[in-house]
Amino acid sequence: MSESFRRILEGKNIKPHDITMLRHENLELNLMKKYNMVHEDAHSLAEQKYNYKKELDEFLERIGG
Repeated sequence: MSESFRRILEGKNIKPHDITMLRHENLELNLMKKYNMVHEDAHSLAEQKYNYKKELDEFLERIGG
């Protein structure tokens, strides 16, 4: 996650899963604020739509990491 943030902040070499991470975090926060959800519930719902971990794992597998 820190590497995704670094790439985004630097504006260089941004990967598709970096954008997914931002969308996931944004949705998670909005669910917590709008529906007063606890983090775990908001995270589970956000993960259904924006699965950062899955995309990151697939990326790492492709590059041999």
